[in-house]
Amino acid sequence: MTHYPDGPGSSKKRKTEIPGKREMDELKNRLFLTGVLQFDSDTLDELLEFYIENELNDEALEILNFILEAMPHNSDYWFRKGALLVDMFYFEEAMICFREVMVYNPSDPEVQLLYGVCLDNLGCFEEAIGYFEKALAMDQNNADIQFNLGVCYEKLEKYELAIGFFKQALELNPVHREAAFELGFCYDMTGESARSIEYYNKQLDGDPYNFNAWYNLGVALARQEELEEALHAFDMAVTIQEDFSPARFNKANTLVRLGKLTQAIEEYEDYLRTNPTDHSARQNLANALLETSKYSRASVLFKELVADEPENADAWYGLGCAYDGNERFLEALSAFQTAVRFEPDNPEYLYAVADTLYNLGRIDESLPVYRKVVKADSANHMAWFDLAETAFELEKTEEAEKAIRLAVLQSGNSYDYRILAAQIYFALGNDQEAWNHLKAALKIDPEKIQKVLDKLGNFPDDLLNSRE
Repeated sequence: MTHYPDGPGSSKKRKTEIPGKREMDELKNRLFLTGVLQFDSDTLDELLEFYIENELNDEALEILNFILEAMPHNSDYWFRKGALLVDMFYFEEAMICFREVMVYNPSDPEVQLLYGVCLDNLGCFEEAIGYFEKALAMDQNNADIQFNLGVCYEKLEKYELAIGFFKQALELNPVHREAAFELGFCYDMTGESARSIEYYNKQLDGDPYNFNAWYNLGVALARQEELEEALHAFDMAVTIQEDFSPARFNKANTLVRLGKLTQAIEEYEDYLRTNPTDHSARQNLANALLETSKYSRASVLFKELVADEPENADAWYGLGCAYDGNERFLEALSAFQTAVRFEPDNPEYLYAVADTLYNLGRIDESLPVYRKVVKADSANHMAWFDLAETAFELEKTEEAEKAIRLAVLQSGNSYDYRILAAQIYFALGNDQEAWNHLKAALKIDPEKIQKVLDKLGNFPDDLLNSRE
């Protein structure tokens, strides 16, 4: 038994009259006028049940208080009052009632269970577990007790223990929807997304309109890279609960991963209409705009982001990319350099600075930045190539040779890398190595290299043979 904030409704006056209410109101007034002793237990029960079933909780509570004034030692009515207060989320007041019940009936597992529910909702998870264990000792075949133990261990992030109790709850009650849902969540939290999917689907078989289950299913499917299925799950969550923002946000993220950027942009924009200050969504939208070459719109968003979060390095980098896309290179350089100031060892940011300096013709300034890039990310063969090209232009031929050797080694085979390597080795006077790279380039793209070879004129016989 768990209680959520979207539980029973209030007892405020309805716009339409509840059938039988006038008669019950008259009976209630007669009770208050003549006293409890003039009513038999069946009539009192009928009166209480009417108000409780119609969620007229204030009136039901008023009746219970009146009965208990006359019958202060009646544990049954103390229990009913406690249960009603739990439904109204008055957990501390409910505990007072249950303590009264325990005086007269200490071996009732339902009392121990509800007392534990109160402690759980008040954040006293360890104490709640103690009462659930007492209840379990009295009634080992109660699925709700097993379930609530699982919930407490889940809240304490002891997921393996929680899984055991949720499984037991499902064995005792195979259609316990909440247990299936929580079991799916625990498996998701322990990295067993495939098993969590199984239990979310099990819950949805019996409760197909549970938007939370559809949402969690989508999260688990996305972790499994089952993106189309995840998208469907998020769609279902949004269809059932249109204002359920987390599903809309994750739907947009999934669309990005599927490469459906135009749809993702629309989804982010819809989400932001109701969550305008969500920085993650704004940044994701800006990145999607950047990917679709909508540089001006992206730059507006990125500027807003850095104004709100001046130390947001990713936003500064995105702003630089937007400026670069609009060929505003000096502004791009300033944004990239700001990103580097906050994350000085980020190879992506450093690379952007180096490339922008190079493109601005500030080649000598770009060289030391390329060196930082390969130091931070030695497996980046493109950075090694750019370092080699820059060093070669600056006549630092030995440094260029080392860089191009690593670029070729890491990239496998690239025509441009082989051609640059040949140029560098010719400059170093190592003609044999230069021709080896040209032969490799010939195998990669015979037509493209023809003009290069025609300019060189004198090439070895083995290269001539390979051309034929």
